Amino acid sequence: MKFFRVVIVVALVVSVVGNWLLYQRAAGSRKRISGDGWAVTRREYYDWVDKRYGVEFLAEMVRHELIMTAAREAGVVPKKQEVDEILKTQEETNPQISRSYRVQPWRRRDDRRKIEENLALVHLMIKDVKASDDEVRAHFQKTLANWNEPDKIYVKAMAAQKADAAERAKEMMRRVGDTIVIAQQLKGQAMPVGGDGSWTLRKPYDRPSSDPIINQITRMRPADPKTGFLGEVRVFRDPKTRGFVVVRLERIEKGHRADFEKVKDKVARDFKTSRAKPAKQVLRALWDGANIRTDEPGLREDIERRLFPERFVPEAAKT
Repeated sequence: MKFFRVVIVVALVVSVVGNWLLYQRAAGSRKRISGDGWAVTRREYYDWVDKRYGVEFLAEMVRHELIMTAAREAGVVPKKQEVDEILKTQEETNPQISRSYRVQPWRRRDDRRKIEENLALVHLMIKDVKASDDEVRAHFQKTLANWNEPDKIYVKAMAAQKADAAERAKEMMRRVGDTIVIAQQLKGQAMPVGGDGSWTLRKPYDRPSSDPIINQITRMRPADPKTGFLGEVRVFRDPKTRGFVVVRLERIEKGHRADFEKVKDKVARDFKTSRAKPAKQVLRALWDGANIRTDEPGLREDIERRLFPERFVPEAAKT
């Protein structure tokens, strides 16, 4: 009986493995896309992508894992709050980034991952760097403008190439809150800036901006929820595109002078960075100390070549 049980177990294992191999073979031969007289299988597609972009993406993944693993072991992983704060500022102040997040949502995750990775690398660079409280305070006073909280100017904005379209958008923005609805009614002659028209401009809290348009916007009348007033709307000429930007002021959050105690960790990090080893040197040490294994010959060197191209410069070229 025992012999038969062993035979049955072995047969089941062989059956499972065989079915798995057949499934993998069938999955690879499935058509990813096809047309009249031609087809691209899943295997062909993934092989093509892997050969052209695989090493580049692997290098990015290896860099991330080396840095984040070392940061976890050293106890210097960036705080989620700081990463989210940087990501939010980036999205609010850059309409192109805001729009990319709306069209390609995965970019937000990728950017957040990159922000966390870069902060972690800085933390690894400075973890053994010493700085006295007096040195950090002196650096704070020297670079005070970097730490002050700016005025945040929240607006809705639409872009138009023609003056008449900008004027129509202006009239509609006085009555309609949703810029996407306005764009639909104008049949695309004016489009929301960024994702939905939301844009946050910044100005030093204690002096005018170097951008005259921002200074003009700060003198506009903001929205008043009590009366239903949506905010003053004006049209500005865009010097970059030679088109027009229609802006409605929603509100202004006043900035203030930085409190050293609240920003001292960031100030210390900034000061220590000037004394730290270069980021590339830290990353090289992480790579050299890692036990990197690959499933095919030459892949490790290909990844290293992308992470540290300077290591593969011929000696003759260096001189």
